[in-house]
Amino acid sequence: MSSDTSYKKNVNVERRTWDKEAFAARAAERKARGGEEKDDTYIQQERVKKLQSQVSVDQHLQMASSSASKPEGSNRAYLKARTSKVSGIDNKVGTSEVIADSSPSITDGVTKSGVGWHCAVCDCYLKDSLGYLDHINGKKHQRALGFTMRVEQSTVGGIKGKLEEMRRRKITQGVGSKKRKNNEGGEKEKRELEKAAESMRTEEDKLEEILEIKRKEKERKKEEKWRKKQEEKKRKEEEETKEKEEDEEGEEQDIMKAMGFKGFS
Repeated sequence: MSSDTSYKKNVNVERRTWDKEAFAARAAERKARGGEEKDDTYIQQERVKKLQSQVSVDQHLQMASSSASKPEGSNRAYLKARTSKVSGIDNKVGTSEVIADSSPSITDGVTKSGVGWHCAVCDCYLKDSLGYLDHINGKKHQRALGFTMRVEQSTVGGIKGKLEEMRRRKITQGVGSKKRKNNEGGEKEKRELEKAAESMRTEEDKLEEILEIKRKEKERKKEEKWRKKQEEKKRKEEEETKEKEEDEEGEEQDIMKAMGFKGFS
């Protein structure tokens, strides 16, 4: 066996060492300056504050209200549409960002580097804006906010209330714009407002007619389905009765043949 151990004498093969006293002195100096240099803990705290403020502002990150209507047998609220755009999407198109390695996710859930589009609710990173939109519209994100993926069906009362609200808003806006322009033409303004109110009432009447037609059509389809079901049931009963009679008649003929009777004249 060879005793050549020259490979152990290489200069570049050695254990790594640290100057603990120098690092301790640097830490003490940084602490004495009152934290002028932002360490990882400070960066993380600032990032958490930013995310919390973002959650309170952005609509797509807000939790479902405890008083929101829910499906029967579910503790989650009905899914609702956003009334505002997702912040940070349009103004970042065609741009790129450099994210420091010292900004990990809050729980280190997905990637420690923290590169990509971050969801403050689910604490995960998405590769691009398209993936981010798919995520915030997806089941996982909505469940984390307390929403179900079911949409509440509109009722006649709800639609009437919405139309009434739109009518009041339209009238208020019309009055405000007229007052800003001038104070003349009061009769013309009144006629225009009455015309707008009449138009809204006409729309409500049309809506009621459409809903009534749909309700009658639904009842008609239900009755038609029940009638077909009854006809099918009656047809099956008649077929079963006919088959039973044929079987009984066949048995009688077999018995007569066995007894030597050909028939009655």
